[in-house]
Amino acid sequence: MLKERLTREIEQLQAKGEDLPQPAQAYVTDWLVNGWLTLRFPVGAVEEKYELTTDTANAIRFIATLVQPRPTATESRLATVMQQLTKLAEDTDTNPRTRLAALLAERKRIDRDIQLMQRDGVKALQDDRALERIREHNLSRVGNHDIALHCGRGYQIPQFPCFLLI
Repeated sequence: MLKERLTREIEQLQAKGEDLPQPAQAYVTDWLVNGWLTLRFPVGAVEEKYELTTDTANAIRFIATLVQPRPTATESRLATVMQQLTKLAEDTDTNPRTRLAALLAERKRIDRDIQLMQRDGVKALQDDRALERIREHNLSRVGNHDIALHCGRGYQIPQFPCFLLI
């Protein structure tokens, strides 16, 4: 299947003037030898299955961020950076007094959040901010394939159909 699709793509690109001198099989073999693809023969399958290696998928995701960079820093991205820096500082702090102070401050924040919730009820994150966080998470942590798997297993955020998350 991969070779047939690749053959069609090569033909279309050649029709547009691209110089692709090798047949599809040669490109596939090159990608396998270079470790960009893996080849499996699933039990009961009629044909072989080609998959991107993890490194290849990660490289493609990285390149995609370079091709379409975010125009501005988003609130969720900045919050993530701040959380990671705070966590790093806590995890590398060997002073028991400052660690205890941090834990007590966290407890105070949690107690304040509980009081606010009891007084005002649960305040859900606005839809646009929630979607921004989901998209940030998709780009930085997992691929769209992983989100699609989660959606297929029923892990959804009620107000966002899975196709919006991918």
